[in-house]
Amino acid sequence: MARLGGELDETWRVAAPLDVVRAQVHDLERHRTAVAEAERVDRPADDVLRFVLTEQRHGPYAIQPDYTVRYRVDGDDLAWETLEGNFDSRGRASLSAAGGVTLVRWQHAIGFDLPVPGLVAAGLRPVVNRLMVPGIRRYADGVLLGLPRA
Repeated sequence: MARLGGELDETWRVAAPLDVVRAQVHDLERHRTAVAEAERVDRPADDVLRFVLTEQRHGPYAIQPDYTVRYRVDGDDLAWETLEGNFDSRGRASLSAAGGVTLVRWQHAIGFDLPVPGLVAAGLRPVVNRLMVPGIRRYADGVLLGLPRA
């Protein structure tokens, strides 16, 4: 098995007050609806979401991500990590006020295991990262939907 995935670390300027951005980023219903590829999203606890995504096929390989994530408020920030499942999602949305705008630093890594030899995995890693990053960005955009970028 080889570990593959993608990582995003970007900062956006949002033309809204910190308290407005914080309320939206901390709202797990926003996270629940932000995953475009979701077949189903359950909320087994106040701070936990379970995602079941559509099956994704790449050549002879297929994966249907099914994973449970715990979210934790840390001041103005929101952090998350996978509790269980066949897909790993961990990250942090860090919020700060700066000159009339709110800065949102979105750090997010996702990963999964694929049954390929190490040499094949080494060649696939940069390709998989390029394929995964747009999906991570769409998720962040879904959480921030409706907030104007500065």
